[in-house]
Amino acid sequence: MAGVAVGHARRFTRRAGGLRSLRAGIRPVTFVMHRFMDADVVAPAWDLLQRGERATSPALLATQERLEACAYAMAHPDTGGVVPACVQHSVLDPAANRALAVALPLPARR
Repeated sequence: MAGVAVGHARRFTRRAGGLRSLRAGIRPVTFVMHRFMDADVVAPAWDLLQRGERATSPALLATQERLEACAYAMAHPDTGGVVPACVQHSVLDPAANRALAVALPLPARR
């Protein structure tokens, strides 16, 4: 475990510009990009996960893996449990989705 932590610290220091830049007062910043998933794949993948089942479809299996690895989770107000944001937004809160679809319509695809 300590070896993993040391390796992480070394990589972080190198990405931040090395020890000299850290001593000089430069503060590293990390940017994270999140890409939400479509409800058409999230709903069945989440349903299978809730039942403790693994998907046989490669697309659903990939979605399950992404949901399990999701770092952007939130508390669900009805259950008190923590769920991935993609599940909350695309499956558990359809009324908010309908309101957003009206407020922020997508342009027609060509």
